[in-house]
Amino acid sequence: MKTLVASFFFLLAASTWCVAQLPSTLDINCEHGHPAYVCSQSHHANAVLSLSKPTSIMRRPYDVLSYDIELDWRIALSTTATTGAARQYKGVNTMRIRIDSADITAIELDAANLQIDRIILDDSEIPTTQPSAKILTIPLETAPTPGQELTLRIEYIHMNGQNAGFHLYAKGSQSGAVLERIAYTLGAPDYARYWMPCNDNAYDKATARITVVVPQEYTVACNGLPSTPIDNGNGSFTHVWNDTAQIATYLMVAHASIYRHFTDEYQRQDGEKIPLLYYVWEEDYEGNPYNAKEKFAPVPDMMRHFSERFGEYPFSKYGMAVAMPFTYFAMENQTMTTLVRAAINNESTIAHELSHQWLGDFVSPATWNDIWMNEGGATYAEALWAERTGVEQYREALADKRGSYLSNNADGTKQPPCYRDLDSNPIGNDIYNYATTYAKGAWVYHMLRQITGDTVFFPMLRSFLNQYAYSTAETENMIASFEQYIATNNIVLPISIRTFFDEWVYKKGHPVYEATAAVGSNGGQFAATVLLKQTQPTQVFAMPVDIAFIGANDEQAVHTIFLDEREKQETFELPFPPVSIKVDPDSKILCTVKATAVTGVGESQEENNTLQVYPNPATNGIVQVSLVLPAPVSGSIEVYTTIGERVAVLFEGTLPAGPYLATWDTSSFPTGMYVVRLNAGAKRILRKVCIGK
Repeated sequence: MKTLVASFFFLLAASTWCVAQLPSTLDINCEHGHPAYVCSQSHHANAVLSLSKPTSIMRRPYDVLSYDIELDWRIALSTTATTGAARQYKGVNTMRIRIDSADITAIELDAANLQIDRIILDDSEIPTTQPSAKILTIPLETAPTPGQELTLRIEYIHMNGQNAGFHLYAKGSQSGAVLERIAYTLGAPDYARYWMPCNDNAYDKATARITVVVPQEYTVACNGLPSTPIDNGNGSFTHVWNDTAQIATYLMVAHASIYRHFTDEYQRQDGEKIPLLYYVWEEDYEGNPYNAKEKFAPVPDMMRHFSERFGEYPFSKYGMAVAMPFTYFAMENQTMTTLVRAAINNESTIAHELSHQWLGDFVSPATWNDIWMNEGGATYAEALWAERTGVEQYREALADKRGSYLSNNADGTKQPPCYRDLDSNPIGNDIYNYATTYAKGAWVYHMLRQITGDTVFFPMLRSFLNQYAYSTAETENMIASFEQYIATNNIVLPISIRTFFDEWVYKKGHPVYEATAAVGSNGGQFAATVLLKQTQPTQVFAMPVDIAFIGANDEQAVHTIFLDEREKQETFELPFPPVSIKVDPDSKILCTVKATAVTGVGESQEENNTLQVYPNPATNGIVQVSLVLPAPVSGSIEVYTTIGERVAVLFEGTLPAGPYLATWDTSSFPTGMYVVRLNAGAKRILRKVCIGK
């Protein structure tokens, strides 16, 4: 959906974070569509029973099985006007509905700015009602029984004077950017109700046939596959497009303009050829600055690339149609993406929208609360496409997303969680928050891949997609599916799937790390004691954190600390004395690194380096006290004022050999000069430290 440009890169090596992982060759070989009688809610209804959190679906007592939509756009496309009567097209929507509950006295549909002319229920005309507060209520004389199927035909006139749901623009408008007169629909997130009466809720999928009548010089582009246009003999043609796969109303689309139509194809692994249908204005086919012929050429390779990772392409065709102007930069309508003209030249946008055919269309969000799954997934897919040329390109793509999330959000408190309550008003609740829904959502996929490794991550993701094929899923469904895959394959992870989602999806923020290493030596061997802390004001994150130790000659050794509390101290043996350390050197975690420091000595154990204080001077906060001793000794670490008053004891007992770290919380101490004293047997070492504001 609404795409912001990004580049991507593909695969990092399998992560060492996975303690044990089993290879899997699970692949998806889906049918192109389900017959109309297959309920779009069937997968979801069964899976919800095992969820840990209650469902957020606000379900109506029926399921739409199919839509048969007829749109007469002859007048809209035959004039030069874009207001008044030019926007008033006639429409018919025939719906096949299955009743799911008893004692139903009325059917409620979503409809906005539509004049209802006629309602026919199972071949019998019933009294006509009009929408109120965007709801069309159709009373029923008798309550149907659960499981009963009804046919509801609604004839209506589109009356909306604004470009919402149905968009109409004149040739030459928008400062000449509209090259031909154009009409199109836009359903996301909840605008389908503005161009047809429907159950405009993401959870309820159905099959759809869209018929559009246009003047003979116009071409139509919709979901599914087209039939041969019918010449009506009056200067108009009827175009029929049929999508036999389940589709959500927000993914249904119809475009009509004087297009240059061209094609390509993608060949599946089973040999079947998938048609690629493209619709652009003549000037943009092979022109300057927009060259669709050249820029659309990588699409078959993109489809192959994503099919290897997500499972084989799941629909009967793919296509793209230009629309100008367009509310979003692009929109992943099922099998027929809408692109604004500028997106023609944007490869990452083309990859983003194509990947949505799996992540958002094949499996759609059951509620708008779950939009992070498809938008974060498609944003991550931009990086997967970039990864085909190398790991650095993959990392660069993710670094771009990281920057978008961290901008003005260094401590993690300025952005909401990925999952949040949007259903009551998705647009008003900032559904397209790029920083969280897209950028952080992409990092959720990336981090999960790092934790599980490639031999688990991609099969696990394919298993989820296969489980909810042509249906909808909530975030809890994804969690349950991943947990099931992990358990079935006896995979051991450093953190549970539930913990990961609770911290990264359901709560806001990210870890802010600080690390200090105290280094000592013993007979040519080196030991580094690392104190790793997370200081963010939000919740604690449980993550395996890599620490890279870097030597004077750029030697590097990487060790991992599993940090699931505010701070943890661990000691690592090293073959060289480190001069610096780096937290999360391979960018596996969406985090901020606030400070790192290395204290201590190498092979020379000069007394004046035995005790180190950092930072010095210090502001109110934590001061690190590090020491390196050649052998265990009874002693203490104390803090005094300059007049000799002892104000703190940081350690008392047997001091260990090698490096040791102690901390002094100065936040409650007055500013001024203090003395840290090490008592190590008969040895006394003093260090002055200044505490300021």
